[in-house]
Amino acid sequence: MAVSAKHRLPSRLRAAVIGCGNIGSRRSENKKMPGVLSHAEAYRACEDTQLVAFADANQDALERAGNLWNVKQLYRDPATLFRTEHLDMVSICTPDATHAEVLRLAIDAGIPAVLCEKPLGMTHQEASSLAAQAEARGIVLAVNYQRRYDPMHRRVREAIQAGEIGQVRHVSAWYTKGIVHNGTHLLDTLRFLCGEIVRAEGLNPRPDPSGDSTPDAVLTFAGGFTGFVHGCSAEAFAVFEIDVIGSHGRVRLVDEGHVLEFYVMGDSRYYPGYRQLVRAPFEPSEGLRDPLLHPVEDTVRALRTGARPACTAADAVRALELAQEIAHTAATRPHPPTGGGVTQKGIAWPS
Repeated sequence: MAVSAKHRLPSRLRAAVIGCGNIGSRRSENKKMPGVLSHAEAYRACEDTQLVAFADANQDALERAGNLWNVKQLYRDPATLFRTEHLDMVSICTPDATHAEVLRLAIDAGIPAVLCEKPLGMTHQEASSLAAQAEARGIVLAVNYQRRYDPMHRRVREAIQAGEIGQVRHVSAWYTKGIVHNGTHLLDTLRFLCGEIVRAEGLNPRPDPSGDSTPDAVLTFAGGFTGFVHGCSAEAFAVFEIDVIGSHGRVRLVDEGHVLEFYVMGDSRYYPGYRQLVRAPFEPSEGLRDPLLHPVEDTVRALRTGARPACTAADAVRALELAQEIAHTAATRPHPPTGGGVTQKGIAWPS
């Protein structure tokens, strides 16, 4: 089905965005950084696509997006959009808990390609079922764990695989905003950079009113090394960082993944006869440029060629499976005492 559908595709794919919030459209307004920052902007910037419709339950958000992108076909619900418009591709940018419902509608409508925001569902069982349905119908299903599409992160992966920092020995990472919402993003990035995670154990659960806790975790990678994930509170600030230390080098992805620090082993600047890690040039050293254009272009490529997307449904399902393992094992452990942080009597549990 996928091969025959490929031959029927127009020169410019007709695309729609479901969900007109930040990632769907609004991040392209009043930009603080250059680049293509929303799905709507990506469809306009991509030479192979044309943005023809929006859907959103919020009328104000819907009209705001329509006015910004001069799109006249506006719908209050995706089911009506799918019945009315002939689409080649759709982006699902609705709240997390609605991704599975909208994806099911897109699959039932036979949309040839779907680019879904993370997570793919709220459980890996739900996501796995939808992934199987999409595959059975020959639908390209890509998920926007955007670091898989980013040129800098892809170059870092190549460097690690090529042994440019030696054998990986230790991995540390920090995240906020829930093990499903941002945690699956982090877990997917760690799998992408460092290989399969074969065991995941959670600890220090931090309950959240949304039900999506932000626990710490201990990870075991197929390569035999250990990773530590630190869940942090987002009350004061957000954080998403990764630190990979090898036998003779180091990679640090900081500033939410926008900045890379690359180190190699060299002579100590301070002590004769000692070795230390020293900063070395690495290109590109800045990431997440055009963070929405890359996944749109990659999904178009997958649809036209029959190749797999850079981030597959299987990747998203595995990230959810790991997140559930972490949340479950964290919930079975004793909770740390309240009132954490550094005290006058010493160091208490982190809050």
